Amino acid sequence: MASWKSKGALKSMIEKNNPRGQRDSKRDGYKFDRRLRDALSPDSGTDAGSRWEIISAYINVLENCVSPVENESLLPFSKDVIRRAIYEELTVNPDSEYRGHLEIAFARLESFLPYDEFKVIREFKVVSSVALRMAGTGDPADILASARILKEAKGERAVKIQEKVSKRMRKRLAQIQGVGGAALLPT
Repeated sequence: MASWKSKGALKSMIEKNNPRGQRDSKRDGYKFDRRLRDALSPDSGTDAGSRWEIISAYINVLENCVSPVENESLLPFSKDVIRRAIYEELTVNPDSEYRGHLEIAFARLESFLPYDEFKVIREFKVVSSVALRMAGTGDPADILASARILKEAKGERAVKIQEKVSKRMRKRLAQIQGVGGAALLPT
């Protein structure tokens, strides 16, 4: 989506942390390395078992994402619980070979939206697709009708929501990249 200003930065980070370039062409999302679940062993720390369960469940959701934004009801735990688990895992294991994956997962958490915001984006995507097909006919009446449809489809609101998600993802990425030293737990 063009309004995701950080997409290029995230893509380059994914490629940097994933030299094999694992992407799933069937989805518009990142395919997380399944070895990550195995690396988060339940016996690696004080509360590692709980962290492992939370992060593993979240990664399962990420692996099945079909859109750059998703409904937060898909999450197996609240955003705060997942955020804390990833933060604690990186605090306990700051040099983990999966650090890049966890940082991306931490930032990606911001793309899980409340239903009302998710619905605006989903509906705009559907309407945009229909409008594109209409305009593609080349008929001036269809082109004008497609423009009216797009205006009525809350396109400005959808773009604002996506820009807000992008801003939050950049903020979370900066927060988690500071973990391992004296970073504060993000709120």
